[in-house]
Amino acid sequence: MTNLLNFDALVFLHNSDEILDSDGKDNLFSYLTSGGNLIGIHSATAALFNTSFYGKAFGAFFDYHPDLQPATFIPLNVSHPSTASLPARWTFTEEVYYFRSNPRDNDVTVIMSVDPASYNDTTTHTAAQEDQIQGTPHPIAWFRDGNQQGLDLVNTNGNEGTFKGRMWYTSLGHEISTWQNQTYQNHILNGIQWVLNSTTKAVISTPGLTNPGSGGGQGSSGSGASSDRPVTITSLPLQAAALIVAGAAALV
Repeated sequence: MTNLLNFDALVFLHNSDEILDSDGKDNLFSYLTSGGNLIGIHSATAALFNTSFYGKAFGAFFDYHPDLQPATFIPLNVSHPSTASLPARWTFTEEVYYFRSNPRDNDVTVIMSVDPASYNDTTTHTAAQEDQIQGTPHPIAWFRDGNQQGLDLVNTNGNEGTFKGRMWYTSLGHEISTWQNQTYQNHILNGIQWVLNSTTKAVISTPGLTNPGSGGGQGSSGSGASSDRPVTITSLPLQAAALIVAGAAALV
């Protein structure tokens, strides 16, 4: 896993199904339990369903979504950088994800929900059933700050370890038009920056992640790290501190 240790964070982006072989899963487990940080976007939770530590690290596995349609999303915690700049009611065309379990059971803080009256779910699931399965309010985006409390994981071989890094996940991002929207871009980049500001792993100094007016902090580096104050898309020139895992990939 030498190469993985060169990255402050792994980004799972629009993945689905069985994206890693057994060696890749072992290397991912070693990375996470060695201080690594984790980021998931949209269908990252719809992968590796038979790898329990992957779902636990992210908080929950994807279950299903109603038809693609306009829906209104609601920030629950505007103190987090990834939601601080969002409107109180954010309406656009999206897949509203439902999950197989309550991510809060894995020590996450849910920071975004959805207005259930803003879209139609034609499945046979009732709202009460879904609340019991995935918790209420409906989880859409969440984070875990592993610096405060680690999460115990067990890999496919029965080996145990603790995931102490940061994790941030958003289920939004299905449409190309969403990715072209600056509000969404800021949501994503502020989430990534928050993860890279973790103190559990500091691979490289990333001056490009310094917030404007933060006094010259150095992103994910230990001393002088920048604050978690939100930034805009134009003020965040991302460095090669995060490895993006899109589609099937080999983690070595």
